[in-house]
Amino acid sequence: MQLADWARGIVRAIIAIDRSAIEVGFTLRCTLGVAIPLVIAIAAGHASLGFAPAVGALICGFTSLQGIYRSRITTVLAVAIGITAASFIGTLAAPYVAALVAMTAIVGYLYGTISQLGMPASVAALNTTVAFIIFSSLPHAPRQDLEQSALLLSGALIQAFLLLIAWPIDRFTIERRGLAAAYRELAGFAQSLAKADATVPPIAAFSTARQIVADQQPLTRARDIARVTRILMDAEALRHRLAAMTALRHDGLADVPEEFSQLGQAIGKQLDALAATLEGTTGADELQSVSLQTLAAFQAFERAYPGEEFALALARDMAAHLQDATQAIAVVATGHPARLLLSSQPRPAAYIETRIAWFSSDAIRNACILSFAMLIGHTIFSADRGYWIALTAALVLRPDLQGTINRGFARVAGTLLGAVVAALALVAFHGNPVLQSAGMVAAAGVCYLTLMPNYALFSTAMTIFVILALSLGGTYTGTIADRVFDTLGGGTLAMAGYLLFPTWARRRTRPLLTDFIDAQREFALVLLGTYADSGRTECDKLAEIRTRAWKTRTELETAIDRARAEPRQRHTIDTDRALDILAATQSFALVNMALESGLETMPPAPPLPGLLPIRDALDRAMREIAEALREMRRADIDNSLADAYDRLSPGTEVSHPTHLFVIHYAGGYVQSVKTLAALTGL
Repeated sequence: MQLADWARGIVRAIIAIDRSAIEVGFTLRCTLGVAIPLVIAIAAGHASLGFAPAVGALICGFTSLQGIYRSRITTVLAVAIGITAASFIGTLAAPYVAALVAMTAIVGYLYGTISQLGMPASVAALNTTVAFIIFSSLPHAPRQDLEQSALLLSGALIQAFLLLIAWPIDRFTIERRGLAAAYRELAGFAQSLAKADATVPPIAAFSTARQIVADQQPLTRARDIARVTRILMDAEALRHRLAAMTALRHDGLADVPEEFSQLGQAIGKQLDALAATLEGTTGADELQSVSLQTLAAFQAFERAYPGEEFALALARDMAAHLQDATQAIAVVATGHPARLLLSSQPRPAAYIETRIAWFSSDAIRNACILSFAMLIGHTIFSADRGYWIALTAALVLRPDLQGTINRGFARVAGTLLGAVVAALALVAFHGNPVLQSAGMVAAAGVCYLTLMPNYALFSTAMTIFVILALSLGGTYTGTIADRVFDTLGGGTLAMAGYLLFPTWARRRTRPLLTDFIDAQREFALVLLGTYADSGRTECDKLAEIRTRAWKTRTELETAIDRARAEPRQRHTIDTDRALDILAATQSFALVNMALESGLETMPPAPPLPGLLPIRDALDRAMREIAEALREMRRADIDNSLADAYDRLSPGTEVSHPTHLFVIHYAGGYVQSVKTLAALTGL
């Protein structure tokens, strides 16, 4: 039964189409980039010369999906240089099997190593690898090789030029959509404020929005950048205040006033209206009406919380940020954003710099599998056919088991269909270069349209493009059976390679959990230290820790999702338990966010040295929890944290409202530590 469920899951993954990932504007731009060199070559009377620049344009079109503005054009130019060099080296090495296999191992190793730097780097490395493999089947004299590489570069530069042209056409569409996603994410969180389950605000849209603002296009004026930055800063402030509201909701209040829930709903409705305004679907009159309803909800909330200084300060601060965001968005969101986004949706790189593991399983796996595939292809088969095995393996290999399996089956299914369609097309075209070029343009368009929504359809179109391109270049001699057999071989090698050199997500889950716990501990220590001595808030330090925590949380959630599809292993943490620890750590994070909001909303207070014993005890307890999790043992936690908190709990000589606020919320640390300590011993 489990095998049947697994098979059905693969079939669903192959046929599923993610319609939200379809990008028509991107498809039109990139397809035009492929068509231009083919049209020029036909007009010049040398249609076969369009082969290399069309391939270069196709590859750089895929690359232009990654990044935002400067990072996107940088990635495209880097790939343009990379595929030019890779094609030159591949063609030079093509006549010599030993040299070709050795170079393939080096290229595969670099692909696996560079991919650790994030998605844009991974895509750039993959496309360079693909160029190397394809052109390794085309041995030429050095002069011809150089000419071919120059043509390849020209096609790549056409895509870069079209991308630059798209920037002024797309004017602020990327910024508006990115900010709208962040505000809509906040709206959903605000509307869930009254729920009983503690949570933290989502971060996916915020991380993208932050990088959009940081990666502005060079043509943008400074005042426009300032306005966009202002909208993002308001959103981030509201995110922290809403998290503090959640902590208020879970502060032991059995009966939450109806005004609390109504305020959350009203804030969520206004945030959603702000998102719609950025998207150009809501007018000023409707936004004004929603703002008046939110103002009434704030007034009702203040009446429901008389004497609650933090709750009142929080509400007033949120009202101010909402008003500021509304004013800023009214200035920026004039007119409608472009309906067809030619640049494509933003896909930023890794959130912070990633350390490179020079001997990672991914790098070793890629080097071994690709070089072995190239060896088989060029010794058992001919060079103009055998490269397909290595190409399939390169496209199928993924950093996770389930992704590799899904891609493998999708690639086989797509190649089978694509080989049949391409063979029929070649028969119908009768060697007509104009029809072959038109077929390449159509196939490229389908490639761009289906790359993200469905990999099987993408593989079908890619197979058609490659076969037609090689036929146009005069080098294609394979049959349908050849393509199917080679695809099966490459896919099988990729799956076998993953089993020989696995990268198990289960083994990463425990270290990522401890990293997340450590990041939240460091954040709490900075906060408590600031309240203890009333010194200057270490904003840069808090920002650095927050960024690290965001990245770790994203990686952790991804690892847990991937681990669900992997077999159980000894000495690894169960996914359900990992989720429980993540939830408990997020409750700890809510306290952090509440205290951070207090730094900005509560009145200045004199030092509170009594917090130092709480800070030190919390440091020891959280370090012990992280260490116990690493060593797979029960955490040995004493009562020092609870005792330190009891000595400074409300009812002592403390009377300043800010001090009362800090002590009040610090109790959340005590409860979170108890929960985490219990979970480490399961």
